[in-house]
Amino acid sequence: MRAANGVGLAAPQIGVLRRIVVIEEPAEVEELEDGTVRELRPAQLYVMVNPEIVKASEEKIDLLEGCLSLPGRYGEVPRHAWVTIKYQDLNGKEHRIRHADAQSYRVGHIAQHEIDHLDGVLFTERVVDLSTLRDYRQEERPRRRWLRLRSEPLGASPAEQG
Repeated sequence: MRAANGVGLAAPQIGVLRRIVVIEEPAEVEELEDGTVRELRPAQLYVMVNPEIVKASEEKIDLLEGCLSLPGRYGEVPRHAWVTIKYQDLNGKEHRIRHADAQSYRVGHIAQHEIDHLDGVLFTERVVDLSTLRDYRQEERPRRRWLRLRSEPLGASPAEQG
């Protein structure tokens, strides 16, 4: 997952038929005027066994999604703006993340995508406007550009973003 600059992975994606997902919510950073980057909040790692969304906002937001199962392909997917996630950790202890933010690439958004994998659903099945599907497999995109892509609003393609 990390080697491919991913933020989540579901066990079935690697041939393990278990209801387990790993999510690494990216660190929150800001780029300073001198070009250096300052970390505002560290990355957060979650290992979720039997995760389920037990509550979700009525409001939906569209975010650009990609997937390690479909490298280089992206599309706008409507997701709940927040969700409450119930899961167990590796020791069987139950946890809840209440009103998990799905704005941008936070755990609430990533969990919706990864739980879909557990149910056999790819993001491409959730795309409402097929004109938003893009294939960037032929473009080289360094990690820094991909992180910027994930933090910028929809509408501009990676090529347009520089």
